Order: sequence, then structure tokens, then C-alpha cells
Amino acid sequence: MRRPIRLGIIAAAIVAMVATIVILQSIEQEPEADPLPTFAIDDSDRVQLFDNPRDEIARIVIRREDGELAVARDEDGTFEPVYQHEVAWNRSAVNRIVSGAASLSSRRVIGEVDDLADYGLADPAAVVVVERADGTETRLFVGARTPARDAYYVRRSDDPVVYAVFDTWINPFFQEKDQLRVRSFPRVALDQPLRIVVETLEGRTIRVERRPEWDDDPELGFSSFVVTEPYRRRYQLNTNWTEDLNEQIEGLRMGRFVDDAPGDLAAYGLAPPRARFLYEDRDDGRLEILIGSETEGGRYAKFPDRPSVFVLSGAEPIITVRPYRTISAFALIVNIDLVDTFEVETPAEWFVGRIEREEIAGEERPEETYYLDGEEIEEKAFKRLYQWAIGLMFDAEIPRDRAVAVGSQEPIVTIIYNLIDAAPLVVSFEPYDAIYAKVVRDGDAEFLIARSKLQRMLQAFREAS
Repeated sequence: MRRPIRLGIIAAAIVAMVATIVILQSIEQEPEADPLPTFAIDDSDRVQLFDNPRDEIARIVIRREDGELAVARDEDGTFEPVYQHEVAWNRSAVNRIVSGAASLSSRRVIGEVDDLADYGLADPAAVVVVERADGTETRLFVGARTPARDAYYVRRSDDPVVYAVFDTWINPFFQEKDQLRVRSFPRVALDQPLRIVVETLEGRTIRVERRPEWDDDPELGFSSFVVTEPYRRRYQLNTNWTEDLNEQIEGLRMGRFVDDAPGDLAAYGLAPPRARFLYEDRDDGRLEILIGSETEGGRYAKFPDRPSVFVLSGAEPIITVRPYRTISAFALIVNIDLVDTFEVETPAEWFVGRIEREEIAGEERPEETYYLDGEEIEEKAFKRLYQWAIGLMFDAEIPRDRAVAVGSQEPIVTIIYNLIDAAPLVVSFEPYDAIYAKVVRDGDAEFLIARSKLQRMLQAFREAS
């Protein structure tokens, strides 16, 4: 019984659908009104509005209500906007203007009209004058957009007929001088950095340098880059920060140009600059930007070797980064292959880890035996303890405005790494407050670590003993 019911429902639905289609097709559609008549002509009958060989054009002048733009041909045959300052122009954008002035045609004719105002041509939106080297000129009036807004009505000064030309060809005539400027940044290879410098808004300088091949500092491990400023010691680079930085560089945008001959850079926060960013790659690529005060759309900025001031957006994450985020924040991390013994000492306890290595003929690596406090332990257990020691990470910087005494109190914990072919490396942790301890290296402290981390490490050594 259920199947006939379902078939009946489906049949009824199909009948209703067919009826709906028939009704819709029977409704007379009212055509869209187009009060301004046009008709197309064949491509073979295309009307040439501008026919100026490029090498014969001397000058293009575009007059609009908002001002005048002139593009002139140089001695070398290139075209540039006429401007009182030496600036970089976007060749592609300028060439689109020149291409339209050289060859412009229409296959949509309106004809002679009774009232030019209906087409925006009584008071044109733009007048394009093409001056040729022989002294002759051609003039084109640009009026309103067509109802479909895909073209403009135009008329030549020597022809009463009105035409429509697609906006692809007319839009370049409406570009402002500022829009024709180069807005790209010098190219740098983000996968091949050599040096990075960030002078932050806080007045701190972060400096990253590629590590020289001869640099065998055991604290730097296999890191190719080191952070040499703002801290008094060098640290391995935090590669998570550089990955973010690369995205931030790609997100930089150059907005409007503000001043091409600034008399007082201090008015823009650029004398001295509020911040600075430098990125150099291994192929001599260099991007350097001086960054000033906030303004609408970003911050005032300029290149150090050019006078023009522009608005830069996207720089905020770069120049507000905390230096602490740029480093690999380990208190002291040393490759275990460089270590003979390591010691963890407190006022009441002392733990010693030792590695005995025996060279085996024909083997690249020696045979290793592991000891804790003189007792042999499994490799896995030994390396877990070693990981506790080298895995201690900072939690914060010591505030720069707070003077910190070092050596006045007995350390909570001291860790000593006795290296095979170098002097021992030592890090100690002295009291700071109830929550944190100072991380002390060579009589100096810049960072804090939670006391709880030290206690968890000590507990691991106690349980293994």
C-alpha cells in the first residue's frame, strides 16, 4: 500500500512543477528601459577615435575637475608624468594611459544627439588631449557612464557623433598622479636572510645575525642565526618568530604619498624615526624602512635613501614585537655529545650525571655508558634527566627599571656542564621573589624563571637516585 501512495505524491509534485513553469513562461517580461539608444557595428566598421603612433606622441594632457595630469615623452622614448620631484613611477600604469592615447576605438555608436548633457558631454568629466611631435593634437571628451556602467560616452572634438567606449580603456584617464606611483617594496629573499634589525616603538633594538661557519659556541647548537641584541648575551633565534615575520613583511602595504619634499621630518615622527626595520638577504637584497607617527591608514614612513613620505600599513606587529619573543628562551641548552659530566647542586643536595664513552673499531659513534651519582642507569632514564636540566626555559624578563643584585644570596640551584673539549658552562638560579628566581650567567641576570620549574626538575632527580 505504501508504494502506490509514494508514487501518487511524486506524480502530483511533477504536475505542479510543470504547471508552474508554464505559468511563468506565459508572463510577459517587461524589457529594461534604456533611455539612451545605442547600436553595435561590426568589428570591420570599428571607429578609430585615437590613432597616434606611440613614437609620434609628445605629450598627453588629461584635464579633470580635480586637476590636470600631463604625461610627456622623454628623450629615451619612455613616458612619465610631469612632476616637480624625482619619484619612481609605475611603468605599467603609465603605459595604460599611453596605450589608450595611441589607439582608442569604438564599435558602439550613439550617433548625433540633441542634448549632450544627457550623455555627460556638455560638461565633460575629462578632456584628453594628445599632442604629437609635429604640433598637431587630437582631443577627446569623456562624459557619463552608460546605464550598464560598463562603458563611457565619448566624443571627439572634430566629430559630432557620440560613441560608447568600454571602461577598461577609459578608466586609466581617471587615475590620479598618486595612483601612478610605484608602491612595491624592494624585493628580498625571505628564505635567505643575512641580517634583521628591528628598532621597536619601545626604543629597543633587536638584531639578528647569520652565524658564521667558524662560530663553534657550544650554547648555540645547530642554530644558523643568533640574536645579538638587545640582551647582553647571544641567544639562538626563535624560528617561530621569523616565520611570523615573513608573513608580516608580505603584508606590508604602501598607501598614499604625503610629501615628496618634506621640510621637517619631525612633523611626521621621522626625525628621529619612531621605529626602523631592516631586512638584508644573502644576495644583497635590502629592505629598510623608517617608521614614524600614526596617521589615518597606518604610520608615516619613508625609505632612508628617498625623500618621499608615504603611509605604511601592516608594520605594527613588526615594530611592537617584544624582544623576548625573538629568542629561543632556554636558560642553558648544550648538546649532550659535548658533555662529559653535568652536575645539579642545591644547598642540601648534589646530583652528578656522567657519560663514559668507549671507541669501537669500525663504528662511527663510541659505546656510551650512563651513570647517576656513580651508579649505572639506563640510557633512557639518563637522557630524561638531562632533558630536565637543559629544558629549563625563562618565564619573563627582569623589568629594565629594576636594579637586581647578583651573588648576594645563595643559589636555589646551580647546574654545571663539564664539556669534553671546552671550559665548563654554569647557570645558577638565585632568589628573586616568592614565585620567581633570577637566571644568572657569569655574574649577570636578565631573565626570571618560575621556582616551580626548578622544584619539578629536582624531584625528577630525587626519584631517579
